[in-house]
Amino acid sequence: MNYTVFKPNPKGSGGLVNLRIATTKNKKTDSWEKVLFAEFLPQKSWNDATKSGSFDPTKKRAIAINIGEAGEMLYSVKKNVPFQNYHKSGDRSCWVKFIPYPRKREVGKEGDKTHWTGDVDNYAFGYSEKGGGVNIPLSSGEAEVFCLLLESYIKESMALDAKEQDKKFKNKDKPSQSNEETEEEKEEEPESEEDDENDQIPF
Repeated sequence: MNYTVFKPNPKGSGGLVNLRIATTKNKKTDSWEKVLFAEFLPQKSWNDATKSGSFDPTKKRAIAINIGEAGEMLYSVKKNVPFQNYHKSGDRSCWVKFIPYPRKREVGKEGDKTHWTGDVDNYAFGYSEKGGGVNIPLSSGEAEVFCLLLESYIKESMALDAKEQDKKFKNKDKPSQSNEETEEEKEEEPESEEDDENDQIPF
């Protein structure tokens, strides 16, 4: 599952965020798990003629959002409260932010006159670190789509975790085979052959 929000602006201070749910192998627990990656790219340039911007892939910053953070962000939308959390990976560290703010919504134009509604909920999603960061404004509609992705991630993560735990319990309950074998059993056992293809399987 994937969701990308592009938000360039004439000032050149915009960016994009790509959110994707991936299945990865946790080497510490030797089990599969769901991870939500947020990949931020800062804006590189602005084309005033086409009212569009380009983004800088060389400055991409990827952050893994865990299931608890996903729940906190959902809560932020439901209760209209801010959330931020500290992330550290190697020598790099940053703050991940999800901040609500009010903003008027354009509902139509009549000649040179623009009609607006009252304040509606909008959100700023991004990260900040020493020397920079990227903040992506999300409209109320974009926040709703983001929530659907967060909910899917939480459900998929919990389902996969339950499946992995069940697999471990089943393997644990399997009786271990005895190393003691009679000479007759050894003679009846066919000679094993190594399968070179199995050596290429990464798990």
